[in-house]
Amino acid sequence: MIVAGYLLAALALLGVSALTAWSYAHAGQRHPLMHDGPVIIMYTLGAWLFLPLGWVWLVAYLVAVVICNLSFITRVCGHCLYHGRADAPSLYCALATRFVAKGDPQRFASRFRRYTKVLAVNWILPIIGGVVALWRTSEWAYGLALLPAFGLIAFYLVPLATRPSCQQCLNKDACPYARHVNSSHHGQCAHEDRDHLR
Repeated sequence: MIVAGYLLAALALLGVSALTAWSYAHAGQRHPLMHDGPVIIMYTLGAWLFLPLGWVWLVAYLVAVVICNLSFITRVCGHCLYHGRADAPSLYCALATRFVAKGDPQRFASRFRRYTKVLAVNWILPIIGGVVALWRTSEWAYGLALLPAFGLIAFYLVPLATRPSCQQCLNKDACPYARHVNSSHHGQCAHEDRDHLR
């Protein structure tokens, strides 16, 4: 299991790094794998952190991921400006178009702000599971390989990988997190630039 942990951590880091490089090299493209690929890898690595506690916990985490994401899609994505469009950058858009009626785009910001907290559960649970696994088992090398890899992917590489598509998103003016998206190579966002000009 220790060797598998190191291997999975290395593959996850390489995979997300490659997708991040792809998203920056082809920022004008809109491919769901660019936007959602790093998150899918993160979820896979997060599930693996539960393995020392048993397959039941691993499966339970994946079920939680599905429930949280479906909750987000059904409550937020209907209000997205990409609803029903073929050029949507995320797999969420395609699912929402199939299963959710088009809503009011004016409600996107408030819905997004509220239900992003639901998705945050998917980031936090693997850290808790990994720490508990380290405490209850002897798989220290396994956990110490996966926990830092998960943290780096979840809190640095995933936001970095999605930045190019967020910069071009139709919702960026309404998005409550748009201030975190750099719009220039100097690291300043469009909202901050407008504030400085006032």
